[in-house]
Order: sequence, then structure tokens, then C-alpha cells
Amino acid sequence: MANNFNAMPGLLKMLTAMGFGMLAWVVASVFSGGLSIFGQNVSTSDWWESGAGFLCLPAALLMAGSAILMLCRSRYGRPAHIAGWVAINMAVFIGIKRIGIHSSMFIPAMSFNAALIVGISLYLYLSKSIRNYFLAVTD
Repeated sequence: MANNFNAMPGLLKMLTAMGFGMLAWVVASVFSGGLSIFGQNVSTSDWWESGAGFLCLPAALLMAGSAILMLCRSRYGRPAHIAGWVAINMAVFIGIKRIGIHSSMFIPAMSFNAALIVGISLYLYLSKSIRNYFLAVTD
């Protein structure tokens, strides 16, 4: 897998690392003193008791799984990664609503994340270097 990671285009390496990072973020939210969401502090207990943490956990596992699939050059890596992005964003926004955070940033943040997911999807499927990475034979 180290050889595959080294063979990845730079941005794909970052997306793969982010897949593992999402899982680390959810695990860290258990032990942290709280989160700051749209400038409002949310305690760890509120985050998990509201169910927001439990919504994010499967999405983060999907993101980490997609990172492993991309490291293995699996054809399922790209769609799993896109599904992970959609799932983690939905989980966070549903969690924010469950906690009761009302923010003027909610709609712009959702719009930005939707555009980000479209951009990542286009990159994963239209980039020639990514297509070559997934078509290359592994050692």
C-alpha cells in the first residue's frame, strides 16, 4: 500500500489522508473538551447525547474505508469516497440541527459543501492522472 500511496497524484493523496482524518476527528470528539460549530461552543456530551456523534461515526468509517479502497486501487474507492463526503456532510448538518444550533451560516455552508463534493467528484473521475492510477497494475 505504501507503493500505491507514493504512486498517487498529490491531491488524491490529500483526499486519502482526509478519509482517515474524518475518522480521527470523530474519535477525537469523544475525548475533546468540546467543538466549535459556526462559532458556537458545543460540549462533547451535547454532541454525543444529541446523536450527532453517532450520525458522524458511520460516515467517518465510510470515509476511512474509501481511503483503504483507494490505496488498494479498487474500482469502488472513488464512489465510496464521494458517498463518504455526502454522508459526513449530511451527518454533521443533521447533528447541528439536533443540537439546536441556528446560524445564518447554515445555508452558505451547505452550498459550499455541495459545491466541494461536486468538485471532488469531477476531479476523481475526470483527472487523467487519477484514471491512470486506478488502471495501473499494482506490484
